[in-house]
Amino acid sequence: MADFFALTLDVCNGVHTCLEIVNSSGLVCPSDDDAASEEVPAVTVVDAEHLLRLSIAVVTLLRQSAEQEISWINEHGVAHLQALKDSAE
Repeated sequence: MADFFALTLDVCNGVHTCLEIVNSSGLVCPSDDDAASEEVPAVTVVDAEHLLRLSIAVVTLLRQSAEQEISWINEHGVAHLQALKDSAE
């Protein structure tokens, strides 16, 4: 179970970072009115799309992993908890 929580934390941190990058890239892009600016956006539109798609894919995998964990708990959880309780006594 601890492995799943660690995975969840890693995924959430990664998705958060991706979304922060996409969000902040919109703030540094030169406006259309500022055509003379030579400033290059930190993240291109294509890069932003890739980061968003990565976030979606990773969250999908996390959801699938959570479903597997829930299924295992539903099938074996009571017996596993009882065995832990018995071994503690």
